[in-house]
Amino acid sequence: MTCAFEPTEGRFVASGGLDNTVSLYHVAVGEEAEQAQDEDAILLRGHEGYVSCCQFLSPQQVLSSSGDTTVILWDVGTQQVTMQKL
Repeated sequence: MTCAFEPTEGRFVASGGLDNTVSLYHVAVGEEAEQAQDEDAILLRGHEGYVSCCQFLSPQQVLSSSGDTTVILWDVGTQQVTMQKL
């Protein structure tokens, strides 16, 4: 239902939808592309409803909103919730 590109460093694309999860995929070109193919997506789970929107605030922060009426600020490095609001 949503996707966002991390524009500062260009390392990630985030997506979210009906699985209630924000998925972060590594973006790479050239030699880095082969290594990135071996890496699994980072899955950020914390919403109880579909993910309706996601947006990078910085290379280390993703904001997501959900049909469960919550907004979560994620730390990409730790893969943890930084802040959650109803």
